[in-house]
Amino acid sequence: MIQMKEETIVATHMMLAATDIGLDTCWAGVNDVEQTQKVFNLQENIYPICFLDLGYRSDDFKSLLGNKKRNSLDSMINIL
Repeated sequence: MIQMKEETIVATHMMLAATDIGLDTCWAGVNDVEQTQKVFNLQENIYPICFLDLGYRSDDFKSLLGNKKRNSLDSMINIL
């Protein structure tokens, strides 16, 4: 198993930086490292862990939530 702690932190910071300049992002995990290496012609010592989709939100973007409001954190978290 490849250790991905530092790599995922870097990806998260990349997403935050993109958001800071007005881009939307979406993380997509890599399920098959060997197949991804083959498709993208990567060297064997390069282990892709995720794809980061970057782009500008469409003017007519509609949230998957529709008109629904998000639940408050208090309604979902119970600290014991």
